[in-house]
Amino acid sequence: MLGMRLSELQRIFTLNVAKLIQWAYDQGYELTFGESFNAAGTGHMKNSNHYIRLAQDLNLFKDNEYLTKSDSYKPLGSFWVSLHPLNRWGGDFKSKDGNHFSMLWEGRA
Repeated sequence: MLGMRLSELQRIFTLNVAKLIQWAYDQGYELTFGESFNAAGTGHMKNSNHYIRLAQDLNLFKDNEYLTKSDSYKPLGSFWVSLHPLNRWGGDFKSKDGNHFSMLWEGRA
């Protein structure tokens, strides 16, 4: 992982997002996409991994109910971090951004 190029991590990230989506549906959840890549570089904190294709926000539903609390995402977050040692879940951040799934790059997630 040390010395991996950004494009290599982006491909791993994309595959991991696909695995997370499939796993979530297998568990009875449904998802819609939230923020993903943002070419404009606006809308997120400075140096957000959304700007480099290493972050995806997901909207979570169960039994047709939109789940907004970070704790609702905990099963997804646990699965996400199990997929790769560089995966990070926003529910573990101080800000409790439960719908945020990312990969670590240059010290940021």
